[in-house]
Amino acid sequence: MQNKDSENIYSQLEIQRLNFYTEKSQDMMHETVKRLCQLRNKLVEKEKFEYVIENMSNGLIVLDKNFHITTINKKAKELLMINEYKYDFNLIKHLDDNYKMARQISSENFFNKNFVFDLERSETKQFPPLFLSVHSSPIFNADKEVNNIVLVIENITHDKIEIKLKQDFLGLISHKLRTPITVMTGQLEIVLEGLLGDLTEKQKDTLGKVNSNVFKLYNLIDKLIGFTTIDSGFMNEKDIAVDLNHVMEMMLKYIKPFKTDENTKVSYDFPKNTTVFMSDTAAHLVFNNLIENAIKFSDKKITEINIVGKLIKQNRMEITVTDNGAGIPPEFYAKIFDIFFQIEKDFTGNVEGAGLGLAIVKHIVEKYDGQISLLSELGKGSTFNFTLPTKPL
Repeated sequence: MQNKDSENIYSQLEIQRLNFYTEKSQDMMHETVKRLCQLRNKLVEKEKFEYVIENMSNGLIVLDKNFHITTINKKAKELLMINEYKYDFNLIKHLDDNYKMARQISSENFFNKNFVFDLERSETKQFPPLFLSVHSSPIFNADKEVNNIVLVIENITHDKIEIKLKQDFLGLISHKLRTPITVMTGQLEIVLEGLLGDLTEKQKDTLGKVNSNVFKLYNLIDKLIGFTTIDSGFMNEKDIAVDLNHVMEMMLKYIKPFKTDENTKVSYDFPKNTTVFMSDTAAHLVFNNLIENAIKFSDKKITEINIVGKLIKQNRMEITVTDNGAGIPPEFYAKIFDIFFQIEKDFTGNVEGAGLGLAIVKHIVEKYDGQISLLSELGKGSTFNFTLPTKPL
């Protein structure tokens, strides 16, 4: 009897043990299935991500700290002529050997900040010309050290060629127009001075208006020629240390043709004993065009323009140019720097100009590795913000 009871006890213990292990096995199985599902989802997401990267319209490259490629997509291989399997090389040296760069770049550029640089491959018998814009961004770890560098490469060849064609066309037309306009101006001056005979007051008034408009046309043609030769002209001048306080003193002498001193107040504040490193002509053009733009589009009795510069990191000066004019509607922010663009007359009034001033400013700022932005409030004015280098690029 006792033996039978013992057997029943052992049987119950075994059943309980079996149930325990069965439940545990089921839990483990559920956990395993759950883990497998998670891994499968991650694999699917990874495959999706890799598919998107591989089929991007722009090139994408991830570099390690030694500028060796860890990830590269199909478009980047195509644009940079990189072999399918050979990645064990310094990419920056590869770019330097095979492409022209608008400016010299160093490792510090990649490690310290987001920045943009252009690459150009000249036309050869085997290859057409190629222009690339490269956006670089460092990736930092928890210790704020650079782990990787991401490059996004955009093919801007079509835009560059289109701009070149426009500039060549404008340059040709402008030069063809300048000669007859110069002759007309000279002949009108001879007539107005009475060298061909006396004029009545009515004749003088009529010819004076003609002469004034011919002169405006001449200035417009001059600006067009300046814009079309912006790269081959002053941008090839030697960059020097430019004192912006001196530049502003010179600028103020050229304000008088637009408005009298009583109607225009220009203030400026730049750090003492600090210069920007650029072409002297480029510096004058930037501030002259911004001041001229603020004066032309002012709707106030007294035009106020305030220019402030302050030093920021990475050897650059940040500059803001603020006016108290009519302001610019938000829908025009993206177009305001386009060549020939002007806001509708209904908003600005009948303002003379060709829409070249801000396009020239943007072109120069970007040539010196900067970007220009705009903030504006209707009825209260606009602020243009940009940076210029304080040391050679």
